[in-house]
Amino acid sequence: MWTYEHSIETSADRNAIFAFFKDVSTWPDWNAGVERIELDGPFVSGTTGTMFMPGQDAIRFRLVWVGDGQGFEDETKIAEAGVVVRVRHTLEALPNRGTRITYSATIDGGGRRRGSEHRSGDHR
Repeated sequence: MWTYEHSIETSADRNAIFAFFKDVSTWPDWNAGVERIELDGPFVSGTTGTMFMPGQDAIRFRLVWVGDGQGFEDETKIAEAGVVVRVRHTLEALPNRGTRITYSATIDGGGRRRGSEHRSGDHR
């Protein structure tokens, strides 16, 4: 499993930030890797959608967790690579007002890395 996490703090209110998350038309404004998002329903757990990225094929995803004012997590299964990618955006209210925004991503699955293959009888 591969994992990455990064946090920043802002003076913005977490509910104001969540409004940007919920309005998928704003995603290209804060995520350069997104051209547009199309949801198949409301911004709630279980809803599926399509993510369009510049110069790449569109990918299907599912919202696996949505917490009003708390954040969300989406999941993308990439069958040809044998992996599942999960991306979580968490909003935490700070005691001095403001919000800690944490972005975390995990890639899990049986995808093989180039050069990691082992062949029986290969003793190089």
